[in-house]
Amino acid sequence: PVTAEQVDTIVRRIYSLLGKNKKDDFYASVNREWLNQSVIKPGDVSTGTFMELQNQVDDRVSGIIQEIVQKTNGRSEKEEKVADFYQAAADMEARNKAGAAPLKPYLERIDAAADAGDLDGLLAADEYFGAQTGSRLLLDFAVSENAKDSTAYALYFGTYGPKLPKEAYADADKTAIYKRYLTNLLTYAGEAEDAAQKQADLVIALETDIANNKLTVQEQYDVDKTFNPYTVEELQELVANADVRALIAEAGYAVPEDFVVVTDVKAAETFCKYLNTEHTETLRAVMKAGAVQGMMGALDQKAVDIANQFSQEYYGMDGAKSSEELASQATQGTMSDYLESLYVEKYFPPEAKADVEAMLQEFIGIYEERIGQLDWMSSTTKEKARLKLETMKVKVGYPEQRDSALDNAEIRNTGDGGSYLENILSIARENRKQNIEKQGTPVDKTAWITSAITVNAFYNPSANEIIFPAAILQAPFYDISAAREENLGGIGIVIAHEITHAFDNNGAKYDENGNAADWWTAEDYAQFNALCGKVAAYYDGAEAAPGLCTNGAQTLSENIADLGGISCAVTAMERLEAPDYDRFFQNIMRCWTASYTRPYLEMLTQLDVHSPEKIRANRMAASQDVFYETYGIEEGDGMYAAPEDRAKIW
Repeated sequence: PVTAEQVDTIVRRIYSLLGKNKKDDFYASVNREWLNQSVIKPGDVSTGTFMELQNQVDDRVSGIIQEIVQKTNGRSEKEEKVADFYQAAADMEARNKAGAAPLKPYLERIDAAADAGDLDGLLAADEYFGAQTGSRLLLDFAVSENAKDSTAYALYFGTYGPKLPKEAYADADKTAIYKRYLTNLLTYAGEAEDAAQKQADLVIALETDIANNKLTVQEQYDVDKTFNPYTVEELQELVANADVRALIAEAGYAVPEDFVVVTDVKAAETFCKYLNTEHTETLRAVMKAGAVQGMMGALDQKAVDIANQFSQEYYGMDGAKSSEELASQATQGTMSDYLESLYVEKYFPPEAKADVEAMLQEFIGIYEERIGQLDWMSSTTKEKARLKLETMKVKVGYPEQRDSALDNAEIRNTGDGGSYLENILSIARENRKQNIEKQGTPVDKTAWITSAITVNAFYNPSANEIIFPAAILQAPFYDISAAREENLGGIGIVIAHEITHAFDNNGAKYDENGNAADWWTAEDYAQFNALCGKVAAYYDGAEAAPGLCTNGAQTLSENIADLGGISCAVTAMERLEAPDYDRFFQNIMRCWTASYTRPYLEMLTQLDVHSPEKIRANRMAASQDVFYETYGIEEGDGMYAAPEDRAKIW
């Protein structure tokens, strides 16, 4: 016997695998050929529109890097650094010759302290690690925008945290893989096999404890949960067995007169229980594993192989990337401040920037109109919402200038005595210096939080700004020569999605200046929360793959943004003469193609605040009445959702 619900699940799985009827599984029908032919490249765990675009950008930037490397003379200072960084990263012979030796100074300090049960010695080793690498392993500080006053910086405090999702620590198979990985790390660091296994158990026990007490994924984006100001005296009580004032000073910061922000109180409380001589063996294991893990990508082939083995076993990755591919990826990621301008000059025409900026203003106008038409929001709150729209800043393409830590970093090729690892650490130390120098200065609202060669888009609540890097402004999301309907189904939805983040369950807690502040009436906020519950229910339980379901609460903020995005894009479509809705909806599906290894998709359902692409695309379409009219979808069809269930907020 099976239940009606089980039959429904089985039929939907058949639609997903074999269906060609747009009325049943629109995403699967439109993308059938792509889904059947898609291949995940060796060394990757996914493929899809975003990955394909990023690969295209990577190939272009890789070509730029090779042009720089092959220059025999006339390189600029920035180009010289790019060439030297790439050469050191690609020189696996030199990296293999060095082996694990670069770890020795850190490991010796950790061993010397822990063998004597010396907590102060371990903290001193952590201080040394932080001074050399730019970040500590156990207790660390950094300045970031003050959530209550976005014009100023505040000092934030963080502790060691778990490396896996909470669910993984309760899964015997996954913890076995993780233990094998940690054991390999520790034996690579010089531990005997039996000692390494015992230390791996200590690390897993600590991480399990913290994972069971930390904020949920969705809570980590909730400013009410993450902005917890502590006086220095209160923070001292929390940490107890370490001198907080000394820790702050050693990290390079001035001790604040007002407060330090603790982002996850329960996680910090849980970790700080281990800061005593009774648990120094656990702390020693955590520090040794953390030191190797933090540097292994820049060490020898043996270290790279350990990382690859974990990804193959844990995420289902097939094969591995070549050392040349990894060197190019590392150069692009680390040297992006220098490479983005070269990419923009070659691949991002000024007319594309102007066209997208015009679309952005159009959508801000549409959004303002839609707010005015809301029947659940009072005029008092509408006025505040319009103010947030009117003051929203827009960044498209690339930054006009960038204050880069690369300028002061010492980067040398191996022929000049440099190394890949030391280049990485030099840049990390300069990034840390930049962060220290921000303390006590006003926040620079013109700075970009991302690179122009990133295939993504962003809303930054602390600046009330939307950001569209050049790399995402290409087909199928955007093509200056494409039909208007296709661009609206691509970048149009993305634009309105990012605007909506200013009014999702997290963004709605920030005002027009980027400050965490309540600008709602109590009645309107209660209405808003009720609508949020409806959105969560609309997505909750939808299958991305058999047994892997969407968590409506975890993905709420992104789902709200998706629904706001398509609602605004449909409004823009309504303004066209004889709009082609089939072209519009089909391009939405093409923009969200994706395929994953099952283990990686499982991890995403536990950690990602986005719904899986298939669910995003189908749920967006099914929320719009015009979708039903376009394809004649009726009750009984797989894509049908009853009118009262079609969740909408904005």
